[in-house]
Amino acid sequence: MLYKRLGYDLTSSSPGIPVINQHVSTTANSWEFPLLGVFHPRSFRHLSPRVSAGVSFRGVTGAASVGECVPAAPEYSNLCRPSAGRSQPPDGHLSARSSFGGTVGAGIETPLGPLRLTPEFRYTRWRADAGAEESPFDLRSKCNQLDFLISITF
Repeated sequence: MLYKRLGYDLTSSSPGIPVINQHVSTTANSWEFPLLGVFHPRSFRHLSPRVSAGVSFRGVTGAASVGECVPAAPEYSNLCRPSAGRSQPPDGHLSARSSFGGTVGAGIETPLGPLRLTPEFRYTRWRADAGAEESPFDLRSKCNQLDFLISITF
């Protein structure tokens, strides 16, 4: 299981009248569950190369947005009350992120006393986001993901 914090910031001005600046910060939790088969091609004295392949599933939880509305000049303060930020409904585009993808990895397993240390590079190709073509501001997640992981087992 892998956990990642994700999110984005969006800053915009009111259409046609650049007197109000808005800033929205959106965050969420990404939980990835890879199901991988592992192949050890050949063991050497203290190093055991490994190759893995399979599928990863991803779920997004805890999406939250906080927004600020700030007048661009004091004379426009009646259009937008300055604030330290207020909660907004979470953006549905984060829950539309791709939910599964193919994964391959390569690494080396080595003993370290009673532990086994396994550094690994892992590549995941996620399928395209659901509803990406209707997404405002061209908001899409990237389909390619490269991770460097270190696992410690005992």
